[in-house]
Amino acid sequence: MEEKYQKSVNLFNAADCMFACRDKILIYRKALARFKQIEDYKDSKQYCRECRKRAKQTRAEIKQLAYESALKKMQLAKSAREYELAEDEFRALEDYQDSQDMAEKCLQLKANFEKKSFRGNIMKIVIAAVIVIMLIANITMPFKYFRARAYKTAGMYKAAIKLYTKLDTYKDSEAMLKECKYYYGLKLKDDNDFKAARKAFASADSYYDSEAQEVAMEKLIIEYSDIGKTVVIGGFSWIILDKKEDSALLLKNNHFSEITFHEKLEDITWENSSIRKWLNTTFITDSFSEEERNSILLTDVVMDDNEMYQVDGGNDTQDFIFLLSVNEAEQYADLIPQNKITSWLRSPGSNPQTASFLSEDNIVMEYGYLVNSEGFAARPAMWFTYA
Repeated sequence: MEEKYQKSVNLFNAADCMFACRDKILIYRKALARFKQIEDYKDSKQYCRECRKRAKQTRAEIKQLAYESALKKMQLAKSAREYELAEDEFRALEDYQDSQDMAEKCLQLKANFEKKSFRGNIMKIVIAAVIVIMLIANITMPFKYFRARAYKTAGMYKAAIKLYTKLDTYKDSEAMLKECKYYYGLKLKDDNDFKAARKAFASADSYYDSEAQEVAMEKLIIEYSDIGKTVVIGGFSWIILDKKEDSALLLKNNHFSEITFHEKLEDITWENSSIRKWLNTTFITDSFSEEERNSILLTDVVMDDNEMYQVDGGNDTQDFIFLLSVNEAEQYADLIPQNKITSWLRSPGSNPQTASFLSEDNIVMEYGYLVNSEGFAARPAMWFTYA
């Protein structure tokens, strides 16, 4: 008891020395869990109260730091994109202080900046005048095509894309549309609008190196996104659970429904399960481009035993795609979205024919369920490098 008490106190003190961050909250939660196990020993109950209190204070400090960061971005903004980034940070704070009012202020400052930029660009004013003249004429297919080529030549790719889309198969409009989307992506990339650039490259339909550019944008988005944010890879939305050494642990935002852990009811571990085989063959091949697959890291997947029921977890594996374990589900509990259906974990259940799972309330169920049970979901995870 004394040893557990001292370790809990040391964990509490370690959190106390940290700057305000999510990890600090997690450590307080971990210390709280340990003190709960010995709450009748010494002043453990008081420590429990203090852990809750300080975790709450840390959340408030994190919001205050985020508010100050957004405020600084707004004050130092020198482009429409920088005002937009500040606006996004204020929006994320929801009802904290006057965050929403400040977000509206950023929006207005961005609009004012864009108006000034437009007035200062003589070329755009001239092109706009030409467009007005052209609109007076009869709008024919050849004339639309001419206008699209003019927009493309002037670097006004967004307008060109709109026209080429309407032109459909007229002349070389399909090829020109792909090219415009590609170069529009490059322009957005130069403007540091990585999310919009990713969409542009994704819609360029393999034009030139658009697939490589799309993955490059995915990596930049991950690099500049905080833990807890969502990113799009392989056409799916993923939540950033963790970041380590230029790589991020991603969890699929939406689960796969109606999937069994294993096809047959038999003694099984993650190593030989049918769900592991499917994730690392069919799913990874069908869902990701070659460029994306090259950025998914081969991960050492540790298989812990189910200590509660004394069930062997099986051999450790190396996988590109995997399910979270019981320990990982508890570690990232605050970040995992609410389930609408129970979802599998890779850890064993109460006997070799069962696997642990997360309930609809995101509660870890270590007693598990039969591996061939239907009506369960799965949320794949992977480590993705953004180096």
